[in-house]
Amino acid sequence: MARSARVSALPIRRHLRAARQLDQRWRRRGRRSLDDVCREDLRVCARGHAQDDADLAAGARQLEQYFDERGLLPREEVSTPRPEITDYQAHLTELRGLAASTITHHLATASELLRYLAETTPITRLTQLTPADIDGFVETMSGRLTRASLQHTVGQLRAFLRFLGAQRRVPSGLDTQIDTPRVYRHEQLPRALAWDTVWALLRSIDCTTPLGRRDYAMLLLMATYGVHQRGRRAHP
Repeated sequence: MARSARVSALPIRRHLRAARQLDQRWRRRGRRSLDDVCREDLRVCARGHAQDDADLAAGARQLEQYFDERGLLPREEVSTPRPEITDYQAHLTELRGLAASTITHHLATASELLRYLAETTPITRLTQLTPADIDGFVETMSGRLTRASLQHTVGQLRAFLRFLGAQRRVPSGLDTQIDTPRVYRHEQLPRALAWDTVWALLRSIDCTTPLGRRDYAMLLLMATYGVHQRGRRAHP
């Protein structure tokens, strides 16, 4: 196999893995064919999994670009942002000075909240917003996101509600009535082992026997090409 082919195999496998995960999520949401998939189905994964599954988020963005190039998604309608969104963007940019990527995530969550309220609740003004409405939105988002991603979304939601409350556009104190999903340290398997841990395992192998030397060679290959962390230290 040519070296260029070997180099490209890993990203291809990652994209295929992401495509399988997207297919599973779409089926759970009732999408049975590509004709049923909308742009928001892709963007929810691109935003929601950017923190804890970069491959899935990148795969969603790549698929959106692929579908756009082939005309498989409806063109986006250019609409005028709601004043709450434009005012919030100015607040995040001018007063809080957040990075552009962070602002994008905050605005996406704020827009999804307003869209949810418009589609699912009978309220006509944000001043009628209740904690039950917010709980309904968080519950809807929890069906799409992992707990780690939902934790980021809840933080962004709190910031938006705090901003609206300060301007008396919503009842004050709503931002304090949202439960944050708990994420426990080490609740997920690590993506890679620390090199110190790998090296301790290698040193525990008895290399005086043929079986030990075989095991050492196999584990060393695995550590070198698959399970080590970047920036490992060299050992004698």
